[in-house]
Amino acid sequence: MTSLNRPFAWWRFAGSNSGRQFLPSLNGDIPDSSLSHWVSSPVVALADTVHVQVLADLTSDDRIAVVYGPTGTGTIKGRWSEPLSFINAMPRSRQIVAVRRTDRPELVVYEWRWRMEARTTH
Repeated sequence: MTSLNRPFAWWRFAGSNSGRQFLPSLNGDIPDSSLSHWVSSPVVALADTVHVQVLADLTSDDRIAVVYGPTGTGTIKGRWSEPLSFINAMPRSRQIVAVRRTDRPELVVYEWRWRMEARTTH
């Protein structure tokens, strides 16, 4: 279940009586003065412990992708200025379904792949 408006919380339910709330870490990426113009698309599961949430600015085509990993921490992994939001995924076939608006709304299916990020130690 996803909250449409600020704070853009979403919940994952494990059983009939238990659930866990998740919140994105925006860290000032959306100015407080414009937060009222932003909404969340439904959270989409890419794997059992990996989810993606798209936040959309209703006054522009700006979008922010928040990815939640196994720890449940939501970090911003992408920004774009395109009227596109994810609405579903088929993790086994590594496909994600999006709604994209050019001159008319359309459904599109993208294929995706995992990419390991290099970690540095200090």
